[in-house]
Amino acid sequence: MFSDHRRIFLTPVIAFIDLEGNEIYRHLGMIKTAPELLLLGDYIEGNNHYRMEYKTFLKQRGMEEDGALMTPAGESE
Repeated sequence: MFSDHRRIFLTPVIAFIDLEGNEIYRHLGMIKTAPELLLLGDYIEGNNHYRMEYKTFLKQRGMEEDGALMTPAGESE
């Protein structure tokens, strides 16, 4: 079974797998908004997963952990 092979024991999970079949990043938990999903793609595509945690990347891009976009002043929209 795929979940046994990849050792996935809870959902939701998004696994990014390279062309050789190696898992390069696993995101556990819900992606609540389309902008957050796009940022997750940017996080992986830019190889940021090698340099920083996803939460740090979200903060640098102006997003709170709950998926809400932040204004430049740091107030939720």
